[in-house]
Amino acid sequence: MKHYSIIVLFCGIWLFTATSCDFLDVVPDDTATLADAFKNETTTEAFLFTTYSYQMEYRNWRSVPGRLTTNEMVAESRWGDIWFPFKLYNTNQTGSSNLQLYDVWQNSYTAIRLCYIFLENVDNAKPDNISVEAFEGLKNRWKGEAKFLIAWYHHLLFQHYGPIVLIEGVANAQQPRMSIDECVNAIAGWYDEAAEQLPATVGRGDLGRANKMAALAMKAKLLLYAASPLFNGDPEGVFTEANPDFKKLMNLQRDNAKWERALRAIEEAITFAEGQGVKLYRFEDSADPVAGKPAITPERRAYLNVRNLAIVNWNSEVIWGYTGSAQNDPDEWERHVVPGGMGGRSRAFGNPVGGLSPTLAAVKIFYSANGKPLEKESDAERGYPWTEDGRMTIPEGENTCHLHLNREPRFYAAIGYDGGIYEYNDWKEHVLNLKCGAVGQTDINGLYVGQNLENSVANQDRLETGYAVKKNVNPTGVAGTATGDWTPIRRYMWTLIRLGDLYLQYAEACAEAKGSLDTKAQEYIKRIHDRAGLDGDNFYYKNYNGAQLVEAVRRERMIELIFESQWHYDLRRWEMADKWFNQGMWASEGYSDREGTWGLNITGTTNEIFYKEVNSVYSGYRAPYVFDKRMYLLPIAIGHVNINELLVQNPGF
Repeated sequence: MKHYSIIVLFCGIWLFTATSCDFLDVVPDDTATLADAFKNETTTEAFLFTTYSYQMEYRNWRSVPGRLTTNEMVAESRWGDIWFPFKLYNTNQTGSSNLQLYDVWQNSYTAIRLCYIFLENVDNAKPDNISVEAFEGLKNRWKGEAKFLIAWYHHLLFQHYGPIVLIEGVANAQQPRMSIDECVNAIAGWYDEAAEQLPATVGRGDLGRANKMAALAMKAKLLLYAASPLFNGDPEGVFTEANPDFKKLMNLQRDNAKWERALRAIEEAITFAEGQGVKLYRFEDSADPVAGKPAITPERRAYLNVRNLAIVNWNSEVIWGYTGSAQNDPDEWERHVVPGGMGGRSRAFGNPVGGLSPTLAAVKIFYSANGKPLEKESDAERGYPWTEDGRMTIPEGENTCHLHLNREPRFYAAIGYDGGIYEYNDWKEHVLNLKCGAVGQTDINGLYVGQNLENSVANQDRLETGYAVKKNVNPTGVAGTATGDWTPIRRYMWTLIRLGDLYLQYAEACAEAKGSLDTKAQEYIKRIHDRAGLDGDNFYYKNYNGAQLVEAVRRERMIELIFESQWHYDLRRWEMADKWFNQGMWASEGYSDREGTWGLNITGTTNEIFYKEVNSVYSGYRAPYVFDKRMYLLPIAIGHVNINELLVQNPGF
């Protein structure tokens, strides 16, 4: 047997820690040879656990592609790109040597090679404390996990780079990139092989590990991605100017059979998941989490359904999730999202920071309480004209503008706005005042909730659009009154795929493959709308067809999955990113949305000044979001290209 020195392989590996995932806490220390690594059941499983550690650090919003790389949110403009490398990406400096985004290419291929080393050596292990029969069962499951991870890491590579190099063994010979169809078929085949060997689900102690349900779901998502315009027809001509070698790898003619294949896979994944008891999350408690609230009304329950969806760990809807990293605790997210001064401090410095804020693009994409896009309703239905003066006017008896009133529950669960409720400090309901100079004001709980913009707005951490993110912020977190007094809720799980995602995948694939929604697709959308307090029997696009239907389903998906790291990938696979960022898209009538950084005028101390739609408040501070067609795929780092002479770089780099 070959002996590989694997000390280097383990060097620098960060390990997960999770209250529900003890399996991620173990790795063989000082293991010098594969004979030692595969000595018994303990060391062998520890080697397998190491292969999980190369997943993207999904809770690290600073450097993982997809978290802050769309115009769902903008960041504090004074933050530097060294600590916040997504800023280089957003200004189209994707090829910069300073770009410190997570290296999907390097980490994925390292993990794939470890998986193959595992498969090549696992049968050499001998059990110490269990029977040979039980050990054979364990090895079969472990092999399924390794095959799942081979598929998953290739899947990540495909999702970010398009055509990739397929690795089918430990050998590391130079190889060229394979065509889209070859890549997709190989990855789908690995998912199928894994599904045959994996348990249907896993117990609480193994949450985050691969199972059959996850394999079927991720295969479905892979095939949906492969059927999408970016890789199935290229209608926007993203790759028509690419070099001939790269164009040979792409599918430049639409094939409807790819949508039909995706539809079948999604249906299989849904059926299997529901058979394991997976269902849309709903708030089931009898008492309201906010102290002193009366009995929960249907409207309140609908709000709690969607408010809690993203924060209840491993809830009934989760199919597969990432268990997290101790190096990137969720307080990093909460600390930068929760409005500054929430704990009573009179200055912006300290915790929470309040430096990540939703854009008007995010605010406007949600439906009204009637379940319709605001810009599609008549003035009579809305109660005000769809003009800036109309939507930014404060009606008599209210303390916020028309745009924030009579919206669907998903809006209120995701967006914090001036005059609205923001739950924090163990579910206390704070009334936000996001205008400049709001220092010293208190809400009904006697706690400060203002913007903390004291003297010079330009020198303060701030919510630059005048909005706050609520989704993915746990209301039970606590910000105390002293600088640094901070007790966030450490929630390590990050949902990688949930049932609501699969439901909308089915609706999208159905719309693309058939041109209309079949009975199942309508039922899935009904369930999502009913959960959100909307009329699921009469959603506005129920009888749409063709391109109009596809557009409506895409918008539904962006609403349901907002702030879940989906916009980045969906806008690209749809080849809509160029339009979204550069031309203005849904709900943009009345102002230009081209740079994706629009918000309210936070220099305003009065309603008249604050409620204005603006793009650049501080000259020289806010960098515009820049998107060009080369950003549809990530570049392969030049170091990787130089190593493999057969690699073809992605177009534009």
